[in-house]
Amino acid sequence: MDGVNKFFLQLLYLPATIFMTAVDAFGKIAGFQRAAGASVPGAGQPFPGGVPAGPPASAASAGNGIQNETKENTDMDNQDLSGDEIKTVIYSIFFTKRDLEAPLKGLTEDVVNYSTNAASYGGLMLAKFSSEETFTRPRRWVDNNYPNSNSPGTLSVKDIPDEDRRYITIDFKVVNRFAKGAADYEKRQTIALEGIERKL
Repeated sequence: MDGVNKFFLQLLYLPATIFMTAVDAFGKIAGFQRAAGASVPGAGQPFPGGVPAGPPASAASAGNGIQNETKENTDMDNQDLSGDEIKTVIYSIFFTKRDLEAPLKGLTEDVVNYSTNAASYGGLMLAKFSSEETFTRPRRWVDNNYPNSNSPGTLSVKDIPDEDRRYITIDFKVVNRFAKGAADYEKRQTIALEGIERKL
């Protein structure tokens, strides 16, 4: 009877053993798929009951590219001086040499009524500042005896050493645009005709 009882007990345990072996095998397969998800087609799909996978790296980088491109486009638009409109511009001029950084000209409003570009406008404003304007010697310059210990309280670009003038830079932004009014051709034509008549 002992042999028969053992035989029947083994028959009872057999389904449970098979079931546990199948569960263990399924767990190993699922774990392998999770670990190798990046190389398995459809890996972006979440496992049942699991946490959804994040967006693919290419999609994330594409999103960042769109954001960066938008920002770059906005910055470019802020310095777009092309077109025949009237542009309102605000600008500042800075000195950027290390440990001597300082504003030389505070926020200034300007009106541009012609088409130009950022480089030309910046060069024009810097040339005008260099040749015509003076500025108060910044506190940081005083503390560092720059340009020298005997420098006066009011300076011009000529007081800055030649090799340091490259650190003078401009920052500007187009803040508004207005369409020009319609040209009064009839009035101009009348004035021109009157001038011709006077000469005759």
